[in-house]
Amino acid sequence: MKCIYCGAETPSTYQRCTYCGSELPTPPPPPPPVNNFHTTHSSDSHNVTIINHHYGYYPPIVQGPKYSPKKLWITRLLTYLGGWLGLHQFYIGNIGKGLLYFFTAGLFLFGWFIDAIKVTFKKLVDNNGLRIVK
Repeated sequence: MKCIYCGAETPSTYQRCTYCGSELPTPPPPPPPVNNFHTTHSSDSHNVTIINHHYGYYPPIVQGPKYSPKKLWITRLLTYLGGWLGLHQFYIGNIGKGLLYFFTAGLFLFGWFIDAIKVTFKKLVDNNGLRIVK
């Protein structure tokens, strides 16, 4: 901290200047922490909730979509008709699983049968872990 009277450098923990002895101004106290709050912004296509926890500065956390943008009817069609070839896995973005289904005939039809049940009850997820429901 610089002395405002003589300009000498003084440690910030001192109350008086080490060079001229004048009293140094006390620094302002730190601001109190801001309470947690939630802000919801709505637009025509998305609801975005911003959650801030300020005890310093942290960038806002933006929650993404809850459900996959993939179409359920396309996923069901690909699962029922070409699931044993892994077509539904390619569509929802699981390329590795799609290749596995392609070369093993849907994991010897067991994987295809499980996926058919999952897509029927809207439990199938895409490569981002989002459920396909619309």
